[in-house]
Amino acid sequence: MSSLKNLIIVEGNTEEKFFKDFKSKLKYPAKIIVHNLAQNDFNTNIIGLMYNSVSIVLDADILNKTNVDRINSNLKLLNANKVNIYIQNQNFEDELVGSLNECKTLNDLYKLFDCKNKSANEFKRKFLKVSDISKKPNFNINFHMLYCNNEIYKNYFKKGKVQTGKQLFRNK
Repeated sequence: MSSLKNLIIVEGNTEEKFFKDFKSKLKYPAKIIVHNLAQNDFNTNIIGLMYNSVSIVLDADILNKTNVDRINSNLKLLNANKVNIYIQNQNFEDELVGSLNECKTLNDLYKLFDCKNKSANEFKRKFLKVSDISKKPNFNINFHMLYCNNEIYKNYFKKGKVQTGKQLFRNK
């Protein structure tokens, strides 16, 4: 029998890159995949396996009734001992602003990545081009501040094995 695995599901490529580049800082080793639970049903590659834990990172700006219903339907299909939901502060860029020591606003984040147009799309393009974001100068992240707004959303998701997560990353 194969050992149980940990899985992290993120919404987009920027989140995937972030988690892969900071994989050594995660509390537990995990496979990281991109899957938008609000727009797409799970495929058999995900629901056919048993997981020790599944951590799901969602944008707060997608949490309307229709999307939450679809997410909850997807969650029922997971074969995991526990499922943790982590809610980003609006979206990935806002989550970074709240946890980067150098950034107080989105404009600070855009400046850190030399974004001339100061747009989310330009930021995402430049973010994805950085070879290893964990080694980027002036990218000092406070991991304790990541995904700490979860309590407000605890009633959005079905109870049981699903809970709002506490912390994905180690403090040190």
